[in-house]
Amino acid sequence: MTLYKASDIAKEFVQIAAKYGERLSHMKLQKLVYFAHGWHLGLTGKPLLDETIEAWQYGPVIRSLYDEYKRNGSQLLTPHALQNQPQSLPEAVKILIEKIWNLYGHFTAFQLSSLTHEEGSPWYQVTHFYKDLAKLPQGLDVPDEKIAAYFAQQKSIAHE
Repeated sequence: MTLYKASDIAKEFVQIAAKYGERLSHMKLQKLVYFAHGWHLGLTGKPLLDETIEAWQYGPVIRSLYDEYKRNGSQLLTPHALQNQPQSLPEAVKILIEKIWNLYGHFTAFQLSSLTHEEGSPWYQVTHFYKDLAKLPQGLDVPDEKIAAYFAQQKSIAHE
């Protein structure tokens, strides 16, 4: 089973957005990569990313992406802002990313964050015990098992 670096998936999203004349914020990019990972888990039962998802105040976060793009602050990302060119991804992964873009690309970063906060979502399942989301413990993992179950359920709802 091949796992991919979050940065390669992210760079593919940045390139797709540019193709449609759009630029992505760091926050929106985080959520799109999360949704790609989630749908991959829900559809195949296998993770897409080679790292875990963490629960932060504004939703699921991939720490390596945060570390890579935090210096950009609220600046919108363009293909020119990418540090390195992405590794070549298999066609099936590119198709998944394009589908995720078609499903979620029209949402704002805050709308995507709200989707990840919905009751029953994997993020909600690991955070609803905390009264103050600003004080979530650092490194609080959102287990792939929870993500897979949630997106598999979303898949079955979509087919009803």
